[in-house]
Parts: sequence; C-alpha cells; structure tokens
Amino acid sequence: MDTPKYPPIIVTGPQRSGTTIATYIFADKLGLTPVEEHHFIPGNDYANSIIQSPNALDGYIMLQHMYPGVQFLFVRRSPEDIIASMKRVQWCKDDVFNWEVFLERYVISRIRLWEYIKQQIPKVCKEVQYESLQAYPLFVPAEERQEFTSKQWHPDHPVGPRYWSNNIDCIKELYASTFQ
Repeated sequence: MDTPKYPPIIVTGPQRSGTTIATYIFADKLGLTPVEEHHFIPGNDYANSIIQSPNALDGYIMLQHMYPGVQFLFVRRSPEDIIASMKRVQWCKDDVFNWEVFLERYVISRIRLWEYIKQQIPKVCKEVQYESLQAYPLFVPAEERQEFTSKQWHPDHPVGPRYWSNNIDCIKELYASTFQ
C-alpha cells in the first residue's frame, strides 16, 4: 500500500526567531522529514516534509503554486529576543551599514510581511509561539546553549559557524564541499 503524500509545511519567520528548532520539533511530533533552508530547493518533491525557510516569506505566492496545499507556520518570538539572538551570532554584521538599525528594521519588516500574507491566504497560515516550544524535550534551554553555533539546535551536534557576521562566508562554511 502506498503511503499518502501530504504537501509540505514551511516553517518561517524572521531569521533567528526559532524556525530551526520549531522545524525539528514539529517533524518529530508529526512524523515528517525535516529540511533545513540550505537544503531546500524549490521545485523538488517535499511531500511529507517540513521545511525551515525564513526566506519563504518572500516567495509565498510561488510556493503556493508550486506546492498546492502547502501550509505556512510562522514562529512568533519577541522582536527583542530575535535581535538579541542576532547580536549573539553577529548575524550579517559585516554585510550592512548601520547594523543595529538594520536588525530592528529587518525584524519589523518580516513581521509586517507575515501579517500581510495572513490577510491574503489565511487558511494556510498558522502560528506557533516560540515560548511554547520550550515544553518539548528537543528544546534546549538558553542556559545550556551558551556555546551554540549559529545553526545548532541539538546540544551535541554543532552546525555552522559560531558567528554569522558575513553571509557569504557562512554560506561557504555550510556548503564547504561545494565551494572547493
């Protein structure tokens, strides 16, 4: 008997809002295959998958057509906590002018875009509060992740650089074998 194919769920939100841990928690709870943003190639078959993609906000119309029935799950976290996480990993610090102002504007723009998307396609938009993820066993409390890397979600498996100050350098590190 064939396993039913379900359209993907895309976990989105501002960078550093908790999309990675939310993806792994919901993949575990729902029995779906987790796909991180740097492995997501739009157009590939992602049936029965949950995709972590903060940048999906920008392509929501295309993704809806590409994956009929897709659901979007937005991780709602306080802007202050997102910005604190960005500062911890120095997210894009070397990529922009007036970095601290950029961080605030970036987070606000992502939240505003989500509010707009929810109005356009409310039936496929859901939200999860970042704080509600803390009750799940995969969630690592803040005091236990002081030495976490920029992409890490599990205490024993560091992934990505410790700091994410320059986007191209961090992408090269994640795709090291591709750039050699």
